[in-house]
Amino acid sequence: MKHLLIQIFSLTVLSLSLPLVASAQTDEGTLYQSLKESFVRLTASEDSLNVLLSSARKLYAEADDDGKAKQGEIILDLEAKIFSLHSSIEDVAAQMQKLEQTDATATITATATPADTPIEIADDRIFNSAGGEDRVILIENAFFENNLPADVYASLKAAQITEKSVDNYMQIIRHQYQKMIALDSQFYQATDVAAAMAIYNEFHRLDAVNGQITDSIAIKQQQIIDTKSYAYNLILDKENKSVMMEKFSKLMTQSRAEEQEISDLSYSRAVALFPIHKKLIITMERDMAEALSIAPAADSLSRALQAIAPNDYLFPPIVGPKLAEDVEYAAATKGATSIYSTRNPIPDAIIPDEGAVYRILVGSYTQKQAINIFRNASPLSVERKSDKRYYYYVGDYPTFATATAGVEALKAMGFRQPRIVVWCNGEYTLEPTEEVGMKIVDDKSSVEVVNSDTPSQPAATTSGTTKQKNTTTAANIRHRIEIHGAGSALSDNVREAIRAAAPGKEISRLVDGASGKTIFAVGTFPEKDTAVKVAEAIVATDSSLSTKIIELNR
Repeated sequence: MKHLLIQIFSLTVLSLSLPLVASAQTDEGTLYQSLKESFVRLTASEDSLNVLLSSARKLYAEADDDGKAKQGEIILDLEAKIFSLHSSIEDVAAQMQKLEQTDATATITATATPADTPIEIADDRIFNSAGGEDRVILIENAFFENNLPADVYASLKAAQITEKSVDNYMQIIRHQYQKMIALDSQFYQATDVAAAMAIYNEFHRLDAVNGQITDSIAIKQQQIIDTKSYAYNLILDKENKSVMMEKFSKLMTQSRAEEQEISDLSYSRAVALFPIHKKLIITMERDMAEALSIAPAADSLSRALQAIAPNDYLFPPIVGPKLAEDVEYAAATKGATSIYSTRNPIPDAIIPDEGAVYRILVGSYTQKQAINIFRNASPLSVERKSDKRYYYYVGDYPTFATATAGVEALKAMGFRQPRIVVWCNGEYTLEPTEEVGMKIVDDKSSVEVVNSDTPSQPAATTSGTTKQKNTTTAANIRHRIEIHGAGSALSDNVREAIRAAAPGKEISRLVDGASGKTIFAVGTFPEKDTAVKVAEAIVATDSSLSTKIIELNR
């Protein structure tokens, strides 16, 4: 199915983006404009297909033999389409270059300016690349073409196209980020294991694609800055504008300093840096427009500069669903006969070091039990704990909600007292809540303390595939601060208060599985008193927020 969808997508991209045939055009200026539009569509399509190709190659590396065969077909198909697109791009570029050499672009560009034209020129058609619908590209002016080497001007125009593609990529990332937030909440609410796993896979697929896109954005943004600053400095040097060149140098230094101020505690550093780079580019273009006395462009660029909102790109990190890599999650099912026998015995329960797995405890015994007492249920697993008893579990569930549904299914099969248990990062909890071994015990103030209430259970022995740690000790208790009521983002003032009160502590973004609301987490802290002081500082900074201090058994 995925193969078919990618084929349909790829074919659609090709059909929408193929360039117009030169012979179908009669007006050379119109032809040039059409070719230019085709070039933009083709390069955007090539970028999109390259993202799909990267995803397909990743899936190929992780797939089994059948999966590799299918992914191999997808990879070949995508590579063929990218090759075809690349050929079309070269063809369009060649046609554009030919028309440029014959001055066919005169009908859609500013009239050629004599070499002795003074720097104070103006053209009502010139607006900046970041303006509104009335924008016209600043560099599409004969002054730039006549005062720059041909290759530099060509690079400048290519950078302008790249800048538009980066803007489009930012919208894709924003859309997929919002979808990931919704998926994160849906994962913990799903009651069906297959549905939960599908949500999990889609979340991490989007995350992987966003990662590829942000890597591309980081490279493209630097290329745009390098190309534009080089071209503009060439002009300024030619016109002996040394003061302006020095100003550009200071702008670059200031931009690098602002980059250092951006915290790594965001969903994507490349996204968080986008407004800084955008501000640098637009500021340079505004200053160029002012130096060239191009009032319409200067005004438009000033408006665009004011519209940049850095906080709009500080996407909080999403922890996202985490699963144990060595566990195959499956809900309890009942067969006509048992899948277990003397040749295929009930396996030892796998205790993952990282991630969580919920199972349903159906009994503990001093001796190993006959297979037929488990009502043909599967998947089964067994664990021998330190009390020398055998504990039998049914199912491997990714969340509390799916395990709860599993309890009802087992009751319907005739099991009398099925009970949910969980291993979270190797720690065992009997009868967990949705918070995995945590229970709210204090709700007297905006600084709420949540203590661990994990029942004492015998520790498991470590043998075969089982791995179990000792029960919790005081040294293992850590404290995490949860911040509620902040909406989708923490204010700069609150973040600064956290940095001052708890330097170096990580701020992460979570989603409440029950309500779907955003929660921010700080820490962890070994001492509760320290966590309380930080929580008090947060509330003192913004009284609309409430905090909880969670005791974690690690």
